[in-house]
Amino acid sequence: MMMKDDKIFHLIFPYEEEQTRKQSDNQNDLLTAAEKIGVRNLSSKKYVKNFCEFEIVNVNGKNKLLKRLLLFTSSDKQFCYEYSQHPYKPNIFHCIECRKKKTSILARIDQNNEILHLQDKEHVCEKLQYSADKYFDLQIIRKPNYEILHNCNTKGGKVLFIFNQKDKSQCHEFRWRNYSKFFFCVKCNLNIKIYNESTENEYIEMFKLKHECEFRPYNPEKGTSRYDVIFWQHANECRRPSEAL
Repeated sequence: MMMKDDKIFHLIFPYEEEQTRKQSDNQNDLLTAAEKIGVRNLSSKKYVKNFCEFEIVNVNGKNKLLKRLLLFTSSDKQFCYEYSQHPYKPNIFHCIECRKKKTSILARIDQNNEILHLQDKEHVCEKLQYSADKYFDLQIIRKPNYEILHNCNTKGGKVLFIFNQKDKSQCHEFRWRNYSKFFFCVKCNLNIKIYNESTENEYIEMFKLKHECEFRPYNPEKGTSRYDVIFWQHANECRRPSEAL
């Protein structure tokens, strides 16, 4: 039985539970408002298939890496237009510099980021000089450098451990957040996304260049936080997928 069902979590951490609920409600409210002003119609706008060279890259945002679409205007890749990803339509991008000039210029990526369609409109902004130093690759981590435990005594039911490459007895701990479908660091809220879960090609991506939290001892048998340890007798033991009921 999980702590949430026992009402123990609510009694001890009412503020944390309330904040999580408010974040989820706010996200749903924003999505509803965005849909009302035409988010659902973005994919139906007039696009033209384009054969210019392009790349999907990442820039260092305030709290995480952010995706960008670069549209190159020549084969030497000296100049480009930079597009920002739409928050609710991940395959839709808008030109950043045109938006600063109050004009919406959209691009759409189809079929596994291989085919580019551009909105049939002219840019009102100037081309940007391309600089590779501005962009970064997401950090991809593969097994056995991490472990995911299921059926845990946590709110999301799953816990991710990423091991210290220099000492596998140490790790960083991440909890599953159901409404966002990300793992998040219990200390700094860094997001981790899992791809191809439960397959041979499973891997995780870290949305930050460097995780600066201190490592903790890897010991999943004793719970994964202070309230897990205190109320261990009231909750289920974490089980690996092969052990899960």
